[in-house]
Amino acid sequence: MLVNEETSGGLETPANASVTQAIPGSRWRSLCLLAVTLSPGIVMGLTLTLVVPIVPAIAAHFGGDENARLLAQYVLSMSGVGVTIGAPIAGIAIDRIGCRRVVFASLLLFAVAGLATAFLESPPALLTARALVGMGSGAMMTAGMTLAGQYWQGPARARVMGYVSSLGAAVAVPSVIVAGAIGH
Repeated sequence: MLVNEETSGGLETPANASVTQAIPGSRWRSLCLLAVTLSPGIVMGLTLTLVVPIVPAIAAHFGGDENARLLAQYVLSMSGVGVTIGAPIAGIAIDRIGCRRVVFASLLLFAVAGLATAFLESPPALLTARALVGMGSGAMMTAGMTLAGQYWQGPARARVMGYVSSLGAAVAVPSVIVAGAIGH
């Protein structure tokens, strides 16, 4: 049995409940919770793949020489560094301020930093923004997995976590194609 006193008033949800019935008696709230829980898979898929096809364009933009190619590779890698830093920080923040606040703060960080990368001309600023994109993405993944653990048990939890991974993979493939088409 799953008990989440903070959101369900102490009501118990059977372990074999549907993934769309995480909050007893409220299908709409359960669907919203499912959407929020699944969103980190989409964000992670975008974080790690969106820049891949435009690495040569980034290198050309910054001069095309050896240093510019290295910078472009760093731009690609910095999101991974950010994920590595952001995920454990999110775990601590979830314990202190709650999962909902971390989800929304990390989504805001991901969106603002991601949008900023389109306009930044300074290499240090671009690298910092990419690291912040990764931090937001890593924090969202941590929060999403925490939500899955809080609201679902047994097979329903396994299905939700599988959906998160599947969405990440499903978004990664077309995002590379779309980014390549836009970037060239």
